[in-house]
Amino acid sequence: MLIYISNCCVLQVFAAETSELLTYHQIEIVQMCPREGWVEQDPLQILKAVKDCMEITVNNLRKLEIDPVDIVAIGITNQRETVIVWDKYTGKPLYNAIGKFRLKL
Repeated sequence: MLIYISNCCVLQVFAAETSELLTYHQIEIVQMCPREGWVEQDPLQILKAVKDCMEITVNNLRKLEIDPVDIVAIGITNQRETVIVWDKYTGKPLYNAIGKFRLKL
């Protein structure tokens, strides 16, 4: 299972032996650009998108008669320069996820 987070949350499930894509689901995540070169996303929206993608993808696996218990690994990635700071006492984010916006030329 691969979870990729960018301007959307994408969850994909591949067959271990063949790398065949078995199922996937994608949910858009709102981006805010409060100033040039700066991108923010709501961490709670990211978390909800991941949970929703996982739920829908697991249901898709069941429709394919694949037991989700058979998932052997989960990979999680984002754009690697995105930062979220969480309060260790409340478990809530202190601010939005902050990332760097790159223009493609």
